[in-house]
Amino acid sequence: TFSLPFALLVLTWWRRGRVIWRDALPLLPFMVLGVAYGAFTSYLEHTQVGARGPEFTDTWLQKVLIAGRVPWFYLGKLLWPAELVFIYRRWDVDPAQLWQWAFPLLTVATVLALWLLRGWGGGEHDLAGELRDAKARLQAQTTQINQLEQDAATLRRSDQVSRDALDQVQKNLAERDEEIAGLRADVTFYERLVGGSAQRKGLSVHSLRFSSEADGVSHFDLTLTQTIKKAGTSRGGVTMSIEGVQDSALRAMSWAELRQQSGDAPIPFEFRYFQRLQGSVMLPEGFRPHRVKLSLRRDNGVIEQTIPWEDTQKG
Repeated sequence: TFSLPFALLVLTWWRRGRVIWRDALPLLPFMVLGVAYGAFTSYLEHTQVGARGPEFTDTWLQKVLIAGRVPWFYLGKLLWPAELVFIYRRWDVDPAQLWQWAFPLLTVATVLALWLLRGWGGGEHDLAGELRDAKARLQAQTTQINQLEQDAATLRRSDQVSRDALDQVQKNLAERDEEIAGLRADVTFYERLVGGSAQRKGLSVHSLRFSSEADGVSHFDLTLTQTIKKAGTSRGGVTMSIEGVQDSALRAMSWAELRQQSGDAPIPFEFRYFQRLQGSVMLPEGFRPHRVKLSLRRDNGVIEQTIPWEDTQKG
């Protein structure tokens, strides 16, 4: 219909408080068609239908009274739908009757009231406010998301740092445990060496340990001690021989045979309380050791001590 595009513009204005060309441009073809069809309809009514004569010669004042009364007439029929007909009786429109002007005045007052209350119905103010609120909420949520992502990254870094710190602490604890075990072994050794209940004696072999390596090589760890009070420094050299069985026959391997060198010199020692000596010897294939005979040579004599081979294998 002719009024449809204009009604759409009114609704657009009602919602946004203004109308721009981009709003009216899509409706322009409908406006042109509405004007053209309206003019064509008026032409047909005057020339074909017979809309002429005194009944169609209302003055502008009468048309104003009719336009102001029509909305309230149909509103009344909508609220109280009684005596509805297709064509209603013609009104007696007389501008001289003041009560008929109440309808146009009431219509104008209603339009003004709606204009003043336009902000309550979701006009420009409300839409702008909702837009601002939506942008504020979006900004707040974006900030919150960024903060949560930063917190998550911080927690991941903290967790990794905690894991690294825990690994380092566990590693340090393991190292400390090893050190404590070594210190306890040293304390036990020193208690046996200088304890109040230990028997005081001169130069002697405290311990001898052998460990087998590749190609018949055996590594030995020898500890010499002396616990006599006011004893001087012991100096000298130590050699050993190993007695055992090879090819069902007894055999004693000398220090030179064990070292694989002719006339190999003794291992020197010099200490006051204890000294640890280390070295290696060669045992032939098929040789089964039974005991080790140690010779501690000093200027004032030789001390010999025999240790069963089984005792040299204990940890």
